[in-house]
This record gives sequence, C-alpha cells and structure tokens, in this order.
Amino acid sequence: MSRLFIAVELPERLRERLAKIQGMIRPVLAGVRWVPPDNIHLTLKFLGNVEPDKIELIGEALSRLAADRAPFAAAAEGIGAFPDLRRPRVIWAGAASGAERLQGLAEDVEAKMFNLGFPRENRDFSSHLTIGRFNRPTAIRGLDAILEKAGKEELGSFPVDVITLFQSELAPQGARYRSLGRYPLRGETVGNR
Repeated sequence: MSRLFIAVELPERLRERLAKIQGMIRPVLAGVRWVPPDNIHLTLKFLGNVEPDKIELIGEALSRLAADRAPFAAAAEGIGAFPDLRRPRVIWAGAASGAERLQGLAEDVEAKMFNLGFPRENRDFSSHLTIGRFNRPTAIRGLDAILEKAGKEELGSFPVDVITLFQSELAPQGARYRSLGRYPLRGETVGNR
C-alpha cells in the first residue's frame, strides 16, 4: 500500500521565501519539526494508504477534473497556527488571494475521490501551506507576536495550473514525496471555478 495525497506544488521562489520565514521563527520556537522547503505544498486531499490497483483510477479521475478546471493564481500571505495560538500543533502560511478558487478545486477533488470510495474530510478545507509541526501541543507565550512579525514578510503569488498525485515515503530523516502523476488544469476561465 502507498500513502497518497493530492496537492498543488509551489514555485522555488515561494519555497525560498518560506524557508526565510522558518529561519526567522526557528531560533525562538523549540519543539518544532520544520518542513523541508522542497516538501512544502498545498494539500487538496490526503488519501492515506491506497492499494496499488486504485492508483490508476485516481489518476483518471484527476485527469478528467483537471481538463474541466481553468488555471488561476493564488497568493501566500500571513503566518498562523492550527488549531489556535494557545496550543498550536501546526505553523502555516495562509493562501489568501485565490482562496475561494482553491476551496472550489479542493471540493471538486473531494467529490471525485468520494466517488472512488475515499471518505470525506471531517473538517472544512483551509487553504494553507504547512511550514512546521510541533512535536506536541505546547503553550507558547508571545506566539502571536512572533508569527505576526514573521507574517509581515512578503511571500508572493503562485500559479495553480497543475494538480499532483504524490506518494509519501517515510524515511528516518523524514518524509520524501514522489510524484505519481501531474494533471495540468486546461479548462476555460468561467466564474470562480
């Protein structure tokens, strides 16, 4: 079985800016596992463990979805934490501009994967880029000020023109992601979809 997820890849310049943000925050936050910049992406749907015979069906569904969706631009802006600043588990950069279209794309991916037998997410989609995970929820005094200062850095825009099916391979030094298929968005621009 393979652990799979569907995501939007980021351009190198944005990953470099996120690495700079990590560098600003790292000295003042202990207990955080920082996501290697090359691994930062925008997850549309985590599929979990998937039987190999289902991978082709997933690819076909993503190909059909991508053919109907127009490419668009999104922008990363602001730094925050999930579930909240009092006991954070994840540090993220937000996807502000283009968030509605990302939400629509994620909903379409969710529907296609549900049709293939994958359960729906229990929580609403939140367009974000995970840059760090706390080893355990920890109360951190002044986290809001730390993240606010880091969030003033300009992050920039990124194209949403391809969705990628990734395989996550766990290794002692952390997860490695391997692309199993890239599906260019080729639809016409119409409304928010």
